Amino acid sequence: MMSAVEFRSLLQTLRQLSIRLEACFNRAAALHGLTAAQAQVLAYVLEHSEQGVCATEIYRVLGLSKPSISALVKKLKGKGYVYTKNAENDDRQKLIFATPQGQALGKSIGQTLAQLQTKICSGLKTEELRALQSVQHKMLLNVS
Repeated sequence: MMSAVEFRSLLQTLRQLSIRLEACFNRAAALHGLTAAQAQVLAYVLEHSEQGVCATEIYRVLGLSKPSISALVKKLKGKGYVYTKNAENDDRQKLIFATPQGQALGKSIGQTLAQLQTKICSGLKTEELRALQSVQHKMLLNVS
């Protein structure tokens, strides 16, 4: 077990990393006229573009509030990157799809994120990244 001082240092490092990563992602998204949150929602929609995705699913997966998701989708619609249509089996539910413009932007963002990944992960081995992912996942489960 780590000492209290070591644990506080770990928490501080995690916080600093989170803040810096958020800033990196915001700068990367800004290159494409989006916020990091908008880019995250667009990426999720693109991953599920064939069948469409409902806002509730995005909210559950990304951990953002329902009003935040609604506002982000509205902004993305206004910019022409996504559109909505009623679900076939439930008129109350709207599915979100990427437009061709959104798909093109997604490819461009993907290239930017690949460059960012190279920078962030420089000097780290694949095994180290997998171990980090595993540890973070366990910690997340512990605080959930």
